[in-house]
Amino acid sequence: MIKKPFFSMGAPRLKYPVVKRPDPGFDSIPLPERVTVYIKRPFSPALEGLIKAGERVKTGSRLFFDDEGSCFLSPVTGTIAALDAHTGYMGIRCTSVTIETVAEEEVHEDIKALSGTLSSENAALFLVDLPGSPDFKSFMERKEPYEAIVVEGVDDDLLVRVNQAVLEGELKDVLEGIQILKRLTGVEQVYITALPYSSLKMKSGDVTVIEVSDLYPSALPEMVMKNKLKRVVPAGNRCSDSGFGFIKAEAVASLARLINKGEAPVYKAVTVIDKKGSARNLRVRIGTRVCDILTHLGISTSHGERIIAGGPMRGKSIYSEDMPVLWDTDAIMVQAGREITPCQDTPCINCGECVRACPANIPVNMLIRLLENRLYEMAVSEYDLLSCIECGLCAYVCVARIPLFQYIMLGKNEYLKLKSEEGSNV
Repeated sequence: MIKKPFFSMGAPRLKYPVVKRPDPGFDSIPLPERVTVYIKRPFSPALEGLIKAGERVKTGSRLFFDDEGSCFLSPVTGTIAALDAHTGYMGIRCTSVTIETVAEEEVHEDIKALSGTLSSENAALFLVDLPGSPDFKSFMERKEPYEAIVVEGVDDDLLVRVNQAVLEGELKDVLEGIQILKRLTGVEQVYITALPYSSLKMKSGDVTVIEVSDLYPSALPEMVMKNKLKRVVPAGNRCSDSGFGFIKAEAVASLARLINKGEAPVYKAVTVIDKKGSARNLRVRIGTRVCDILTHLGISTSHGERIIAGGPMRGKSIYSEDMPVLWDTDAIMVQAGREITPCQDTPCINCGECVRACPANIPVNMLIRLLENRLYEMAVSEYDLLSCIECGLCAYVCVARIPLFQYIMLGKNEYLKLKSEEGSNV
């Protein structure tokens, strides 16, 4: 049951899920016949010259998609079947690469030899596609090392329990991964975020547990910075701009297995949430289609129901069950039609619920008026659009059922596009 304060004079009390030992861990599903990955580069003939249909690849093969050395790791052994244009969230143009798998898996020689050859110079080439999508480029290319690294042991959204389960069940890998991170980055201070009732109790030298509140959204990086590290991230900046690198526990554990055991980072831990709200953790091959996962679990969908990539607060609806699990897919949620709260094209009634719920103290009721009228620059300069930490609480409490979260995400995207266009015209 969700509790709201008396007279709604504050945010709803939404709590993170509890993951305690012994945890059942992660189930697995069979290797699919084909996988698909999206790379954030528009499809072009030049790309086809670098990644060729019919080419055979091994698990962990680096597939280059520009002349500057940018690449991604093949998640399977098989044959590249097709390259196609794909339009993603917010109109981002991507290229989809489909690979037909074979049962006999071969791990690429570079992955097998990585433990003896990994250095700060070549790390980004192999660590660009760790599960959890850490920004390893910023980790490795900073002029000055981070002041500290924060390992996220609590997930970004409600009902999702990927990183909590990793922290509880794979702590040895996480700790080994931390030592590798320290060696690669030169950072000495490392924190791990955990919930108060976690079994993780540790303060040993340069590894310190930060206990965050079990109330959402206290585990989001900006909230950890403000409430625990006493650093406020300026509007429009990232935590990395303030000298703190955030990385998910799953990525750290995968790093340890890659270096110490030669295991290619091609599996993604995913929390699958069914129509009844029951959650189950799986570890699936990156690129596996959502329909293959739902079929394996016996979850059916019908017209009027919704599939969400992510959790209930920050997730994004997907239009097709053929969408794949990617490096940053933490959850797949299926909503029955009767559980979907319809959005409405109604004006703000100025009740103030969104303002009271906002952890960043943004005047959301005023901000939405500018976003509805596409006044994105004014929304930034006068009503703190870029201060939003993307928790989704404003949309959750909105009495008028305005899709506030979506308006804000669109507003941020459009503002950044305007700034990019202005820069290109200078």
